Amino acid sequence: MRRLIVLFLLLLLLLVASCGLPSPPLVAATPPVVKWPALCASYYTAITDLDVDMPRFAAFLQSVGATCTRIWLLDAWALGERDQDGAFKRGQYAGSIPVERSAGPDSPWNLERWNEAYFVDLRSDVDTLNRHGVFANLTLLELYTWSDRKADLPFVPDVHQQPYRFNVNGVRWGGPDDSTFASLPDTWMTSFICRVVETLKGTAWLPEIGNELPDKALHERMLAALRACGWTGEVTVNRDEDTPGQYGNMRIGDLYDRVAIHNQLDIAYLDVQHPDEAPAGRPTTFRSMWSLVDPARVILSSDGGGGNAAHLPALRAVACDALRRGASYEHQLALKRNRFYGDGKLRMSDLAIDEAFLRDVAGCARSGHAAGGVYSISSVPAASPSSEIL
Repeated sequence: MRRLIVLFLLLLLLLVASCGLPSPPLVAATPPVVKWPALCASYYTAITDLDVDMPRFAAFLQSVGATCTRIWLLDAWALGERDQDGAFKRGQYAGSIPVERSAGPDSPWNLERWNEAYFVDLRSDVDTLNRHGVFANLTLLELYTWSDRKADLPFVPDVHQQPYRFNVNGVRWGGPDDSTFASLPDTWMTSFICRVVETLKGTAWLPEIGNELPDKALHERMLAALRACGWTGEVTVNRDEDTPGQYGNMRIGDLYDRVAIHNQLDIAYLDVQHPDEAPAGRPTTFRSMWSLVDPARVILSSDGGGGNAAHLPALRAVACDALRRGASYEHQLALKRNRFYGDGKLRMSDLAIDEAFLRDVAGCARSGHAAGGVYSISSVPAASPSSEIL
């Protein structure tokens, strides 16, 4: 009887294979770790945008050789503002927010009422990434959800409706911004950091204090909050000024472990002059910076290019140069383009736009040669330079 059962199971497997069903996704052969240098690829709202198919996203990253992804923990567009016809405004959706409203759909938020589903999804998503050999670099703070500095940019939701202004707890971030920079992390932010650290125990992740965040003292207080919450691992920073002196300015290798530099979209960035660095005795070009720093503590990022595939040919030279120097490279995926600049829908099939580019860059990192490919950009929604917001 046992042999008959085995034979039946074998026949069943053959039948499934003959039906052309998709094979199971790639999985990591060994538990993932945070390891630099790395090739990273990112859709910054991958956790809070509930339309993201995380298993598919993680499998894609693994398949193209990416071992990390950067994701924001707070998301302005998850607020889901609607126009007069009741449709979501471009770029917005009903996403995942870590707190709940105090009563009905339009009521103020209650920052003392955690949205438990947010933390369940956070753990599940990071576990899924880890199973595919990808670690998560998670950004704690960004300005789009609350800052007056971002309020007038295209597609940015009404900051007055965000949880950190429109709440029953008397909390107000921004309006004016300077007082918020001086007061964060407040009680809520500290509680949130601790909740994230507790939720992700045992996973491969690390925090980035902020996205394009000003104020050195704010960074130091956020670092202290992370340590007070029990975080003992590495910490990444990214400042609002992407200059060659930020490595020294932020005491990389001493106070923080790594700095991300955004918006370097072609290889000419190496020789652009940054004269404001000279009075502090810091390098005034990135070319001179590279010889003065530990490149393994630098992440060069295409953030600032809006995930626009028109940049891919020039970005390849930037990425390969950084990886050959022993630095990391982080690529903003075109997955965001239709959501923000097209019809407002997220299409996981748009991952294919960056596939050839990422495979090429991963190969460049392994081989050290400069040969590159030609990338199709015909399917990517266009956007004027002034509307690039992420």
